[in-house]
Amino acid sequence: MSIFDTPRYKENPSDIFFDHFVMDVIGLLPSGMSENLDAAISTSGGAWRQKTKQLINLSDTIEIAILDLWYRNSAILESRGELYDPYHFAVNFVDAYFAENSQVDQWPGNALEVAKSHIREAQQREADATQCAQSAAFR
Repeated sequence: MSIFDTPRYKENPSDIFFDHFVMDVIGLLPSGMSENLDAAISTSGGAWRQKTKQLINLSDTIEIAILDLWYRNSAILESRGELYDPYHFAVNFVDAYFAENSQVDQWPGNALEVAKSHIREAQQREADATQCAQSAAFR
């Protein structure tokens, strides 16, 4: 059975690329998967990402929407002592994106700037935590 035969992808095969696009944006695409996705749509060097954006007609701010929701939702789960599985996040994101009256990747007022700021802060916290862990390893 091919992955395209699963119920999620049988009806909408492009979802497999969007799901994996989301996982790539958050930096958690499984090793080797980029090459497999390139091969599936006859691209190379990670060009599957750009082709996916074009095929699905994704905006130039989609990565911001993905990262903003990833950091926000991950923090909520982390506060409960849970971790957000990257694949489940990707599926939830794609489903929310295509939902009727979706507000995903919509930026009223200063929402885009707020999202960018939130992402910078979350990435700085990650960098600080990594640096702290590396320092502790050398003690």
